[in-house]
Amino acid sequence: MYADMKKIHNPLLILFIIVLFGSCLKDNNVSQPFAVLNVINAYTEEPRLTFALDRNNFHTGDYSTARSFDIAIGNRQFSFRGAAAQNLVDTTFKIEPYTYYSSFAFGTAAAPKVILTKDSVLQDLGAAAAVRLLHLANNVGSVQIYQGDEVIEDIAPRSQETATSVAESQIFVPVKAGSYTYSVRDQSGNVLATSQNIDLRAGFHRTLILLGTQGNTANPLRLASN
Repeated sequence: MYADMKKIHNPLLILFIIVLFGSCLKDNNVSQPFAVLNVINAYTEEPRLTFALDRNNFHTGDYSTARSFDIAIGNRQFSFRGAAAQNLVDTTFKIEPYTYYSSFAFGTAAAPKVILTKDSVLQDLGAAAAVRLLHLANNVGSVQIYQGDEVIEDIAPRSQETATSVAESQIFVPVKAGSYTYSVRDQSGNVLATSQNIDLRAGFHRTLILLGTQGNTANPLRLASN
């Protein structure tokens, strides 16, 4: 299952379909059993980040890119840094065998952050598809996600993610399959970002990510999709 994982690297958009990974890069000295980690850079303050596991650099990724890796299991020290030598975030992830994870770097220079999601697919979707929303944007309050003109009721209003909120936001919810425009709106109903004509087939899972900084022309708000 894991031997044919696929590299993901999209410099414009971050959206991944959990069930479709092909071959992937490997952490040093990976052996069975292992897990898969997607590394997503949504940190707006640096043009690129260097990521490390157990103090060993394993990936350098530009802003708004993603890539997947096979990694060893256990308690893994995870960190990232920008151009300076000092780590912006240094934490520990407990990695379980044969599990898909995604790590998201985001935040501001004053408060860089990382969250880890466990990427579990829904069973028996039938004719439906599934989505989840991760709010990684700066200077933005609570938001809701819409499919067309209808709010996705099963996704509660989202504030910027925290280590505790991710337990809920990592969960996929069923939605109607088909081609739709998705939008993120604030609590006054103002559209903050959209992603048009997302073709979501039955049984497929997608992660939608609000990233960027409100009012920042270099890295404005975007709803990442493909």
